[in-house]
Amino acid sequence: MKCYVDDGHIVFDGDTQAPAWEYAFELSRCDTPGKILTWVKHLEIKQWMTPDLLLEFIELALSSNEIELPDC
Repeated sequence: MKCYVDDGHIVFDGDTQAPAWEYAFELSRCDTPGKILTWVKHLEIKQWMTPDLLLEFIELALSSNEIELPDC
């Protein structure tokens, strides 16, 4: 399973599973911390989602949208 940005979309690529599949949505739909959190809530219930993949998505969404979170 891979998570990457392609042509303005966040893409989850299940090419290692049979049959191969893809789940994608516009990068602009996760361009604020609040939108990213909404997607986290949506994605966490997916059968194919893992904690590592969810973290990869968060980091990718933040960096691709040039969002910096305050230090905790």
